[in-house]
Amino acid sequence: MAKSVDFNDLFSGEDKLLSIQVLDEAGAQVDISGCTIEWSLRRHPHSTGTPLIAKTTASGITIRTQTGVDKGYFDVRLLAADLAALVGVYHHVALVTDPTANKTVVIGGWATIKKSGI
Repeated sequence: MAKSVDFNDLFSGEDKLLSIQVLDEAGAQVDISGCTIEWSLRRHPHSTGTPLIAKTTASGITIRTQTGVDKGYFDVRLLAADLAALVGVYHHVALVTDPTANKTVVIGGWATIKKSGI
């Protein structure tokens, strides 16, 4: 289910909503009702320790209503404070845990955060 997605339109100090869709191997939308999701941003994929930004379904991630065009979607809310001190290229990943405790990385890639001119 994992796919590579790069976010190249982030700016330091901005609020940003990342909309991410979970698809199966055939490209069909996956119902993620009852799942928990973790999303993190690190300097590098092999970085250890605390992520620079960490979001969960308990704090910062919203699973959309799993019907129609919203099926498979979740949103990661990044606050201005999350991005305030970051400029550069970072690695992000999202892990979905289904109701039976199966864990799947559903997305990963690079996030380019540019310095805001304001």
